[in-house]
Amino acid sequence: MLGSRPDEAFKSLYLNKAVYDLPSLSQMDALTVLRSIQSGVAESLLHDLYTALKGNALFVYLAADSMRYQSVVDAASLIRQIEQNPNDIFSIKLERIKNRSELRWPTIWKPMLALLLVTQEPLRLDVLGDLLGHDYDAIQDAVWVFGGLVSHGINQLVALHHLMFRDYLATSMFTAREVKRWHQQLAHWCAVDLDVIWSDDRDPIEQSRRVYARHHYITHLFFAENWPMLWQILDAGDYGEHKTRFDPSTRLYALDLDRGRESTIQAGQSTEEHIQHLPRLWKYCLLRISLTSRVDRWPDEAFEVLAMLGSVQEALERIDLLSHTYRQIQCWDRIIPWCNNQQRRTIILRLHQVASYTSGIVQFHALDILVKISAITSNSQQAIGILETVLAITQSIEEPWQHVDLLRAIAQAAAIHGYAEYAITILDTAITIIRSIDYPEDQADLFRAIAGTAACLGNIDRALVIAQAIDNPEYYIYTIRTIAEAAVTHGHDEHAKTILDTALDIAQSIDNPWRRADILRVIAETTATHGQDEYAKTILDTALAIAQSLDNQEQRDNTLASIAITAATIGNINLTLVITQSIDNPWRRADIFRVIAEATATHGHVEHAMTILNAAITIAESLNYQEQFADILASIAKAAATLGDIDRALTITQSMIDEPWQRANILASIAKISAIHGHTDYAKTILDTVIAITQSIDHPQQRTHTIKSTAEATADLSDITGALTIAQSLDEPWHHADTLASIAIKAATMGNIDRALVITQSIDEPWRRADILRDVAEATATHGHAEHAMIILNTTITIAQCIDEPWQRANTIASIAKAAATLGDINRALAIVQFLDNQEHRANTIASIAKAAATLGDIDRALAIVQSIDEPWQRVVPLSDIAKAAATFGDIDRALAIVQSIDEPWRRIFPLISIAEASKTHRNPEYTMTILDTMLNIAQSIVHTAQRVDILKIIAQIDQSLTRILVIMQKEWVRSTISKDLWTITAIVLPLLKKYPWLGVSILEEEAWVNEHLKKLG
Repeated sequence: MLGSRPDEAFKSLYLNKAVYDLPSLSQMDALTVLRSIQSGVAESLLHDLYTALKGNALFVYLAADSMRYQSVVDAASLIRQIEQNPNDIFSIKLERIKNRSELRWPTIWKPMLALLLVTQEPLRLDVLGDLLGHDYDAIQDAVWVFGGLVSHGINQLVALHHLMFRDYLATSMFTAREVKRWHQQLAHWCAVDLDVIWSDDRDPIEQSRRVYARHHYITHLFFAENWPMLWQILDAGDYGEHKTRFDPSTRLYALDLDRGRESTIQAGQSTEEHIQHLPRLWKYCLLRISLTSRVDRWPDEAFEVLAMLGSVQEALERIDLLSHTYRQIQCWDRIIPWCNNQQRRTIILRLHQVASYTSGIVQFHALDILVKISAITSNSQQAIGILETVLAITQSIEEPWQHVDLLRAIAQAAAIHGYAEYAITILDTAITIIRSIDYPEDQADLFRAIAGTAACLGNIDRALVIAQAIDNPEYYIYTIRTIAEAAVTHGHDEHAKTILDTALDIAQSIDNPWRRADILRVIAETTATHGQDEYAKTILDTALAIAQSLDNQEQRDNTLASIAITAATIGNINLTLVITQSIDNPWRRADIFRVIAEATATHGHVEHAMTILNAAITIAESLNYQEQFADILASIAKAAATLGDIDRALTITQSMIDEPWQRANILASIAKISAIHGHTDYAKTILDTVIAITQSIDHPQQRTHTIKSTAEATADLSDITGALTIAQSLDEPWHHADTLASIAIKAATMGNIDRALVITQSIDEPWRRADILRDVAEATATHGHAEHAMIILNTTITIAQCIDEPWQRANTIASIAKAAATLGDINRALAIVQFLDNQEHRANTIASIAKAAATLGDIDRALAIVQSIDEPWQRVVPLSDIAKAAATFGDIDRALAIVQSIDEPWRRIFPLISIAEASKTHRNPEYTMTILDTMLNIAQSIVHTAQRVDILKIIAQIDQSLTRILVIMQKEWVRSTISKDLWTITAIVLPLLKKYPWLGVSILEEEAWVNEHLKKLG
């Protein structure tokens, strides 16, 4: 095909692509070929012939060859015949060959075509002759007779010239029975003295047979459907040992096992036969996976070492055996530096294939590595070819950040090869995508990346323009920092200082002091990197002054720690030590001493570094680990109580926990657990002990936490009055309100609504009071007082509207609307939604209301409510809920119609499960089978094994069909790539064991065979 094209046909092609759309042979070139064969045929006939053949180069040359030595009249007749059906050109060509010799066609030429059809690789002329029982000259003459149908290279290897011709022979010339017979004949040829094929022979024909048999014996047995012999060879074990010695990568043996797995499925004609073959399928799958898992256990570095030692091809073959595509990508990335051009093209092809059939993070990384390869490719034209391929695939990527990140990488790679304008054009495309993103923070982050890329390409002004699109001052400053660093790299020092001055001005305008201090620290670090140490120290001093003025101790310590580390990084060790001494938190101080010591050593002051490190060690040794020890004991005590051993839990707590607040909290938990076990009096006694301990706790925060736990535990014992009494001792308003809320809800749950309302009224914060009233309303409805519940909700919405904080107000209103819908008042719920401004809050709340309406049986209303949600993706969950509800009410058709409106197939699975169960309940077996088929197709598209198996098990449980379970098992076992997955999937076979108990025993026996076989393989 390539040889038939003039050079100019390749100008638009890059020889690293996976798929080539070859241009048709031009009319001028085709007519030149045809005229050279038949100059006497009318020009119009040749034009018609070209049109009929659609410029197919193979057909043009076959037509020309068929007209060779023909009279003008015969050639014209032939052209008319081809025009009627261009696909008949093979039969026309073969008919003419057949007419050349009635003797040679059935004895040499036709058998030769059959042999070339079934052979798995090109064969030498002398080997073909040996197989067919003819001398070298007869075979060479046959190759000449077949002309363009058979290729014959200078290496004396013969093969069918084109896949289209192979397809023609398989479908139109030879029957399936004949093809199988020829495969069996080649299998017999391979099996002659089978034991000797693993050693070499001096005779070239015999050596060719042995090498061919090592590779293809099992394949021919498979296509010959000689299952008994195939299984005998694989089961014996000797063949596998020899095969893995011949190919230590085990790749070829793994391919043989793949044939074995397929054979066990194809051999079964009935359900009973398929079940009989299951143990054999299991063992071939387990052995195949075990070979793969052997490679899976290799660290990634091992493949890299192989490549470094010059065994790149072996590394590539072993990477092909890895069970996870993502890991294959990572390993290809590692060995690329040691690949020659041909091996690199192999990786490019595989990465292109992966990127074409995968999605998400796997596709992203495949494309990312393709871009990396383009960047290191010395041939600029090939590099741009790779980048254009990647660019085309990226159009299908839906995740904006992945799309933008790849465009940024493509631009960088293009710039490396001197295509600066092309790179900027791609960055402009990325900017267009970024502008379509709704979330400002995501926008700012991506603009920052693109601006940084433009700066790295040397286009500082363009980078500054892009940075102007960033609204967030902090993101803007970080971007400016990157641009300044790029400016220095490109020799624009003065430009960089101006840019940093701009960043400094913006930093001063940031209101939040600790954020301002942190950004000043970043600017100082960048300034020092550019050699302006004094200027950097001035900025750092400003940051330090701000940090020391912070009121919040944690923020102050964290900010001081960051500044100290920056000072150490830029070499100002003395300033670092001064800052560190002012940090209160000993853990942070010790950690910073460690960082300072490392930085000091980096600057060449090793002795000083050791002194600082000793200070860090001293601090670390002084820290008390008792708190962590107490946490462990607390877990043990709670576990003992949960198991019902309350006495042991108490013993652990009383005798081993020294800190009163820790002991009191653990005892409060034990009291709750004791009450759950029905020991109410015992629980009250324990709580009395807790109250006594609480009086001895000095630390305010610890005492507060203990009092809260005790009050809540007392409420759990239905002692509301006692709980309120304990809560009164809480001084902190926030904690007091929080505890009252828990007590009020507990009172409402017990049915004491009036008491709950009284408690709630004593809480000052409107949002908290509204939340509690909502819970009280739901508890009221649970106790059968629906009207009273709605009165409480009306009060709640009035309170909610008085909440000042927008997000608190939105959360509270949303929760009230959901509660109203749960109580059955859909109209009231929808009215409450109108108070919500935030789109996300609004969509989630509407979804809950729609679900409530569907649960009440009003499917039409529920669907109408869902349509008011603007974003399609936000409708998915409520549509699933409505479909489930419709199925529950027996409206299976309606439920299925709703599910079909969900775009993502995998999201349809769980509503379909509910519908299938409902259809089974309502005795609609036809519906059930249709739904199960749909579910099965969707489930098999799920990549994650555990998730897929969970769904398949549900399908099997609903269906209980042995045939379906069998098909699932076969597909899933063959699909498995690691033994853990294989065992996980085997759980699906349990229904079969009820009818075929021997099956489980056989599977375990076959596992023993696999283990023994693996030992033989070393």
